[in-house]
Amino acid sequence: MPETNFTVEEANAIEQARRLARYRKMRDVFVETFGPPGKRTPHGALILEELEKFTNWKTTIREQDTTGQTDIYRTGIKEGRREVMQAIHNLIQWRESDEQQP
Repeated sequence: MPETNFTVEEANAIEQARRLARYRKMRDVFVETFGPPGKRTPHGALILEELEKFTNWKTTIREQDTTGQTDIYRTGIKEGRREVMQAIHNLIQWRESDEQQP
């Protein structure tokens, strides 16, 4: 590994800047594909609508087995899908002024 002359603070600041640049690029790609909130592209609107249905992203997920007990495996799979949809929406809506990065 090459030796660097950066302090820990400088190395952290460089890594933070790289992460921020990546978030910016990803946000821009998602906005270009799907359109900004409230102004979806025609294809983006179709894709998001289908994904929202598939992931049940606005509902609480609780799958039950035949006995009425929570099916943890199926619930986990569907909750994972829902979280991906939420991540897509968070990235499209993210602004640099937001304290938290997606």
